[in-house]
Amino acid sequence: MYKPGSDRHPLVDGLFYPSQEEELKQALSLDPALEQSSAIIVPHGGYTHVLKHLQEAFSHVVDQKPELIILIGPTHREPEDHIFYPDYVNFESPLGLVPVASELTSQLKKPFTRDKMNHMEEFSLEILLPFVREYFPDKPVLPLLMGKDSMKLVKEGKKQLQQKLPEKTLYIISSNLSPHDRQTEEWALNNSAWITKGDYQSLMEISRKSKKQPCGLGPLLFVKELLPSGHWKTCTNMTCSTGDSKRGLEVWYQSFWFDYT
Repeated sequence: MYKPGSDRHPLVDGLFYPSQEEELKQALSLDPALEQSSAIIVPHGGYTHVLKHLQEAFSHVVDQKPELIILIGPTHREPEDHIFYPDYVNFESPLGLVPVASELTSQLKKPFTRDKMNHMEEFSLEILLPFVREYFPDKPVLPLLMGKDSMKLVKEGKKQLQQKLPEKTLYIISSNLSPHDRQTEEWALNNSAWITKGDYQSLMEISRKSKKQPCGLGPLLFVKELLPSGHWKTCTNMTCSTGDSKRGLEVWYQSFWFDYT
């Protein structure tokens, strides 16, 4: 019988977020929002750029008592027709271990694929682990990386996973409003509006025509298939990082919470 491997060690601690416990706990401080949800969209990047978005989004879920937490984000690699789950027992964070739902992953089949390299190299889920460890200690997580923005992949994944999830599942989607590219503000504004309107068709059209889709469109589409009726509401205003100003590259961030009413 297959047994998963060891623990995943942090890759970007001390670079994207504080590696020291005291400083990190200060960054995680937040007040619970009045409106609580079981699904949020958060951006990925260094805390210098995305911390406010993370704090506001997590404030909408901290009062939840989930049985399982799904962390789902993109891979920053070449597209592949797989949804990757980790070959790890735990994900390490500066605040302690975050256990992987190994009993659930052992039941997954194609398009889900056991993987170590993608999860080892990917930061989009790692930056969420301190919040998960702080506010949901010892709760199992199902970390997933979408290899492609594909509805076929989404439908196949939903068909297999839907019946395996507990009723109290918390969904945390890692997605930026835009890719790291030139002149993306207009696209980011459109993407934000389409997310709140639930216009996933327009998001897919952008993906096919211009490649200005959210960096995390696949995860958005996947969770949309798993959630009941409702709509996304913004937690924060859009912000921009221009980390490569010489080439005119920028990326846009925003966070959302899911309103079931």
